[in-house]
Amino acid sequence: MTYGPSLVAVDQRTWTDLNGDDIGQENEIGPTSNTNFGVRRNQNPDPNISRPYQVVADLGIQHQLFPRFGLTVSYDYRRFYNTIWTTNLALDIPVDYTLLSVPDPRGGGQPLPVYNLAPGKLGLINELDANSSTNTTWYKGVDVSLNYRAQNLTLLGGVSIGRTLSSTCQVEDPNSLRFCDQSSSDVPLRTQFKLAGTYVLPYDIHIGANFQSQPGAEQSTTYAVVRSILPSLTQTSVNVRLNEPGSTYLDRVNQLERHAVEVVQAVRCRRPPGVVAVQHAECQCGPGADQHVRTGTGKRHDDSESTTAACRRDNQILDASDEQRRAAGCPARNTTTNYLKRTLAARRIASRACGCGGRVGRTDC
Repeated sequence: MTYGPSLVAVDQRTWTDLNGDDIGQENEIGPTSNTNFGVRRNQNPDPNISRPYQVVADLGIQHQLFPRFGLTVSYDYRRFYNTIWTTNLALDIPVDYTLLSVPDPRGGGQPLPVYNLAPGKLGLINELDANSSTNTTWYKGVDVSLNYRAQNLTLLGGVSIGRTLSSTCQVEDPNSLRFCDQSSSDVPLRTQFKLAGTYVLPYDIHIGANFQSQPGAEQSTTYAVVRSILPSLTQTSVNVRLNEPGSTYLDRVNQLERHAVEVVQAVRCRRPPGVVAVQHAECQCGPGADQHVRTGTGKRHDDSESTTAACRRDNQILDASDEQRRAAGCPARNTTTNYLKRTLAARRIASRACGCGGRVGRTDC
């Protein structure tokens, strides 16, 4: 909430078309319901207002019932404290309200309570935001989840059972007192269910499915009482809730998702094998590093060829064609995995020979 100068104001007024021309004249417009229309709403915080907070508690147990099969059970609790509510200091509640009644539109003979504001207090606003000592909301629930993992099968599932209740009987408008304490109503527990599974077929094909079932949202039915229904009503309209909390819900939402995926491993070679060992060690090659080194090309340097010269020679082979590489005793670019393993040892030998300490950096692929 904000207490800045910017604002969005609404002024609801009644209109009676006295001459039937479908055009609103000034004498046909009713009195204002907001005397502060066009200026910042007179709403301010209590000097002792404090931040709302929550208390959360979770208690869980996890156990392996069978090999590869685990079960988890937890209890969840959450409660809100210091919630902020708004009171209008310009009104004397309940003195400024008169209890009236209107027939229930559903029938049954039960009247609906309607609190009518005193005409002299309509539009007076001096609101104060403060912490409520009684308004609160809390949740209690139990979660049960299971998991099973086999060689080619994975199953995950769970059930969540709980409900959220609220008590908001500390209000500015007494018309909001109807069903203000949900703990007095028969609110049922809400159940949510989820299950997911994956199975690996031959050729690395993964098939699976996800299923979840969620409870429908609660449906609230209200009755708008206006002056055509209650002529002595001071307010423009009063909304009265008809159904009790927890009595009407929308249908459950069930979702099923199926999928099949083929896993393809892509390998991208950055450098042809056979010359990488010398290429990685080239940064450390220099005069005086003459060694008998068997490089990835399969050739052995003689005493007359320095390691530096071998580095240059094998780097030239790097950009040569396959025929030129075979003529020089190097393998073709499209080599096998076994050859990569053989050249890895040669790379380490060339690295030590060039003063790299056996470090070969990244692999070829």
